[in-house]
This record gives sequence, structure tokens and C-alpha cells, in this order.
Amino acid sequence: MRINKISKCLRFLFLFVALLFCFSGHAKTLVPTYKIVKTKHGVPVYFFPTTKVPLFQVELAFRGGSDFDPDQYSGLSYLASSLVKRGTDTLDENAISIKFDDLASGVNISVNEDWTTVSTYGLNDKAKDILDLTFQILSHPSLSEKTFRRLKQNHIEHIQKLPESAGYLASYVFDLLLFNGTQKARPSTGLIGDLNRIQLADIKKFYPNLLRRDRLAVLVIGGINESEVLQRVVNKLEELPCRKCKKPE
Repeated sequence: MRINKISKCLRFLFLFVALLFCFSGHAKTLVPTYKIVKTKHGVPVYFFPTTKVPLFQVELAFRGGSDFDPDQYSGLSYLASSLVKRGTDTLDENAISIKFDDLASGVNISVNEDWTTVSTYGLNDKAKDILDLTFQILSHPSLSEKTFRRLKQNHIEHIQKLPESAGYLASYVFDLLLFNGTQKARPSTGLIGDLNRIQLADIKKFYPNLLRRDRLAVLVIGGINESEVLQRVVNKLEELPCRKCKKPE
């Protein structure tokens, strides 16, 4: 219950700031005070401090999503993003879940055609532990074979049951109809034939190309002072491995 309340509050806060961004051209006086900090690798971090609530939220937006999936491997980015948060080199899936529950927090990784987004949130006084755990997941995912097989099978079964739900089915086939004959003529979640083709080795090869800091912008909301959240995020971003990185786009 506590986690749900915190999550709802943070979603409202994030939506509020996003709306201010959208309408800033018409009402610049409404935009909260913010600053832009760049890491030594050139990643821009947009920081919106707030003392209204003792909460923070961090959003990492990586340019590039399912459009990066190779031909005949649709769903690769979707499976990779689902697998990443399921364990690290020192913590299995259950241990991570328990730690986030104890911290009244969570991490979400989502993929659409153009973006891969990582978000986390929590209380200011738990920021250190929450952010350390989040970046541990991103930097050292276990990419377990057993977990991969389970997630892949569950996902395929979900797609096979789509005809039982008109709403889900419409969402799944919309791109196929609208963009027929183009690169986008495939759903972000993948086609069954392609998903069956994907192996764990494909995930391990593809993952470093998914979360690249040279295609990254970061939004930080909250934190009583900069050292609590902002500076820790900056430091962790600089530690994020990126074998193929070039100058930030």
C-alpha cells in the first residue's frame, strides 16, 4: 500500500513537470527552476529540486528502442529490457524484489519504437540504496538462462492469447496495419516467429547497444539537496559501462 501511494505521488509529480515542459513556450513563468548538469562523458542531466514532498524520481531516456531490433529478430529489445531487471551478478530475482519492497521503491524498464526508458523512485532518505541498486542492475545484469526461457515462454503465450482480448489485439496489430511495408510494420513486443528465434546469446550481444549513454538524457526530480540524488546519479552514470559509446548525440 505504501509503495502504491508513493508511486502515484511521483507519477503525478513527473506528469506535472512534463506538462510544464510542453507548455513552457506559452507560459514560461510556470516552469519550475531547474539546472542542467553534464557528466564528464557529456550526458545531460536535468535537475528539478523540490521541497514540497520528501520524494525523488529519476528517469533515464535512451534514444533507440525496438527500431534497433535486427531483421527477423523483432522483440529482441523487449525481451532484453524485461530480463535486465531480473537479477545481477550478486543478487537473484527474488533478492532484488525483496530489497526494493523493503525500500518502498521499484525500477521499471520499458521499450517502444524510439526509446528505452528506465525509471526509479522513492523517499529521499532511501535515495542512496535505491540508486545503488538500480545502477547495479543496469551495469551488472545476470542475464540468467533459466529466467530468459521463462520470460520468453510467458511472453509468447501472452501473444498467443491476444485474440481473446479485443483491446490488446488491436494494440498489437495497429503498427502492422498502419505501417505495412515499412520497418515499423512489426510490434515492439515482437512477432512469434522472431521471438522463437531469439536465444540468450542474442540478448547478451544486443544489450550493450540498448542502454548507451551517448544516446541518453536524464531527468531528476526531488531530493532535499543536490548531493542526495543529483550527484549520486551523475556519479553512477559515469560508471555505466558503454563499450560502443561515442560522443553524445
